[in-house]
Amino acid sequence: PPRSTLFPYPTLFRSLVELARARMLMGDHPGAADLLTRAEKVGGAPRWQLARERGRLALRKNDIAAAAQSLVTALEGCGGDIDTFILAADTVSTDDKQTQLAQKLKSLVPTRLKGLPEIQIIEGKLDLAAGKRDDAEKIYKTAKDTLAAEKASSRRLAQADFGRAAVAYEKEDDQTALSVLDLVLFEDPSIYSAYLFAAEIWKTKGNPKKALELAQQAALLNPDWVEAWKLIGPLAAQLNNRRLLADAIQRLTDLAPGNDLIRQLKQVR
Repeated sequence: PPRSTLFPYPTLFRSLVELARARMLMGDHPGAADLLTRAEKVGGAPRWQLARERGRLALRKNDIAAAAQSLVTALEGCGGDIDTFILAADTVSTDDKQTQLAQKLKSLVPTRLKGLPEIQIIEGKLDLAAGKRDDAEKIYKTAKDTLAAEKASSRRLAQADFGRAAVAYEKEDDQTALSVLDLVLFEDPSIYSAYLFAAEIWKTKGNPKKALELAQQAALLNPDWVEAWKLIGPLAAQLNNRRLLADAIQRLTDLAPGNDLIRQLKQVR
């Protein structure tokens, strides 16, 4: 039979996009980018999925403007795709200057996600970014209770629990934050920022070895995340891990060449 009947374009497109997403979550950004390029050449498929994954990759690489641009496009055609809305909320909470994305997100959430607990999760992300910790805490608890009652997937529960952990972290309730972060990483081990939250707490508690292990896990899942390397560098210096310190200096030089931390780390190398 013709190849088109064995591998119809929409199916091939979705396979490439989902494989790219999986590569991203494993920290293989070059592999993910290559797969997205291949997917772009496939016709007759929903383009919003490609835009969503381009937005995810840009956000992981801290290119917030590119992430916002891609996610505006993704939101236009994604219907009620929860993942797209969560990514958009994460992007806006990272940089509140992305007003176009914020406006589109707020206008679509009430109708597209009507009745879903993810509405509260998105509101919680935006509240926390705006410094409204008490409001965020209440909203995340409501979302968690609702998701638990409907026996939602672990991945959906992880978003509510991560919000609860972030609130506890902001309130300097380290014990609660660590406890909930453990739960988050059980529910969804791909949330790389959860590892760094935990690493920061263990560093504060005077356990640099544990902190470094967690920071390295964050960098493994997202090797282009500057914040992870900014923590790894000083911890490697503190623990006299010269090889890892050199690696951190190189990564920071590649990702953020003007960062003052590079000069400080070179002085202790």
